[in-house]
Amino acid sequence: MTTIIPNTNVKFSDIWQTYDNAFRNNQISSTWPPSTNISASSFRTNFQNVEFTSGESVPSSGTISIANHFRNRTWQETAITNYSNSTSPSSSMSHGIINTYYKRRLIKINFSQDFIKIKKGAVITGILFYISEAVPETTSRGTHQPFPDYEVAMKSFPYGLSSLSSNPGTSGWTVVRTASDFSATTTGYKLINFNNPFTHGGGDLSISFAWGAIPDWSDPGKGRTYIFSGSSSTAWKFSNQTDDSGKYTSSSETYDSYDTTADIPVIDFITDSHPIERPISSSTSSSSAYGPGLVNTYYERYIIKFNYSESLLNSIGIVNGSKILQISFYITQLPNSSQRTFPSYQIAMKNTSNSVNNNPGTSGWTVVRSASNITFSSTGEVNLFNPEKDITDPFIYNGGTLSFSFGWSNIAGLVASKGKNRVFTGSSTTAKMFYSFVTTFGNWGAPWGTYTFADSANSNTYSNIPLLTFKINRLPSPISIV
Repeated sequence: MTTIIPNTNVKFSDIWQTYDNAFRNNQISSTWPPSTNISASSFRTNFQNVEFTSGESVPSSGTISIANHFRNRTWQETAITNYSNSTSPSSSMSHGIINTYYKRRLIKINFSQDFIKIKKGAVITGILFYISEAVPETTSRGTHQPFPDYEVAMKSFPYGLSSLSSNPGTSGWTVVRTASDFSATTTGYKLINFNNPFTHGGGDLSISFAWGAIPDWSDPGKGRTYIFSGSSSTAWKFSNQTDDSGKYTSSSETYDSYDTTADIPVIDFITDSHPIERPISSSTSSSSAYGPGLVNTYYERYIIKFNYSESLLNSIGIVNGSKILQISFYITQLPNSSQRTFPSYQIAMKNTSNSVNNNPGTSGWTVVRSASNITFSSTGEVNLFNPEKDITDPFIYNGGTLSFSFGWSNIAGLVASKGKNRVFTGSSTTAKMFYSFVTTFGNWGAPWGTYTFADSANSNTYSNIPLLTFKINRLPSPISIV
């Protein structure tokens, strides 16, 4: 089932069906598009907060054009939900997911498929929410942290077969965060990575938060998050609470007397199923045949390190907290056929608070491709950060400067001015490269060995910066994870 809107003769039903394929994955009976005239507001209502793979979306205001805004575009299947920009805090007595007005709580929420727009089959790997008021470990009333046996569970239920106002019940839940201590002692964005990722079965989605009794409750209650107002078509919350000992789980019961569309926690769901690809630059320029370059053979071996600035990364949607799932670069010219195998080719990355102009140094690196031989057999995009599949342990960008290290052992045979990759020109505010090399030109006694991130890169330039393409799960805006 295609998620690409046709290039010619586009019908309203084409737009709806491709959208349905991307986000519901089942044929449904719908009242949209209507048989009468369709207003711009109807487009915005039905397709809000959804991007195309180009990174563009339906305009939030002004004229909407089928040719300019829909034709020949592919719906971007959700990497992270971003359904609400609300910054309203929950109340001190709210049935909240970190609230301490009672010793323990049980919160279950139903979300509409049309609201969160997560495709059937997507693997949800975590959630993100904002703590607007932290929970102190202790107050004059006693001890309030951590939350013991804090459990998160999820389940899917078929689209349109039950109302959001229907209690999600006590069965059919998949525990995605095994019950264990959880602290909410710092304000800011809180990221919970699931130890048991959840595969969405399609349709609407339910999530459960449950925990055991904290030592002491607080008055007023502590622990607030951003909230929004739900509805019968967006989200509905159910809850229970007590000061008794023991613990709640997803199999515990919530009561209909505590159901509401008010004070719904703003929870963004993160999935690794449909990441976004973004090049750091649109440049198509090639590196010099005389190096340095990521596949260059003008010298026997290189260590190449380079920095990308935070502002440059933010410009393509990589922000504090983004999961980098894969990196690649584009080969524009291959080395000679006898020199296409690069021994012990290693890639490492690191976050740093240093300026983009600072040499990234020899410590603090995380190896994302262990040193091993690699053969470059064709021009075009080559994936080197776990090239066979998306990585299971992504590199988390923490803001600031992002540094890369590429190094390898001496190539075979006589050196040649071959091997180019796409590059761009950096600056003191965007990107800078550092490098060293070894050659046997006219000196067959020159040392053989292997460059790794632990070796120094002594020369530097703003020219010919390697152009990487990132596969990421993008967060909605630059944030700090607590």
